Amino acid sequence: MSDFLFIFFRSPIDETDDAAAARNEKWQNWVDANRSSIRDAGGLLGSAWTVSQDDETFLGREYPSTAYMIVRARSKEHALSLAATCPEVALGGSIEVAELHRDEPDAENVEALPLATIGPIANHYLDEDKDDTSSKRRA
Repeated sequence: MSDFLFIFFRSPIDETDDAAAARNEKWQNWVDANRSSIRDAGGLLGSAWTVSQDDETFLGREYPSTAYMIVRARSKEHALSLAATCPEVALGGSIEVAELHRDEPDAENVEALPLATIGPIANHYLDEDKDDTSSKRRA
């Protein structure tokens, strides 16, 4: 069994109160049906920004991430099948599914790290850069 991070992306919709209530009921039914697999119900996300190596910062995607959840599944295929049955997909949204690696991080494979470990590793490399910069300044 592995844990997977689900990041939900909702397509922009303009819906009536009745349609919103129907969407919420579908969501609740999906959560109830998959409760044993949901490790962390997560929560809603606010605005998201993307930072690139050339220091460009911009507002995330065309369809912003709206929520996250951590799901336990037997395999990648099982996680993907759980995501495929989510009503968000049928309503035009999408779900990004990423396996969480909870072991010691492999510095050579930063892309495979859970978000909680990326910060400390990034800080480690930033500290190395500061050391290199300060030694260059002294030279």
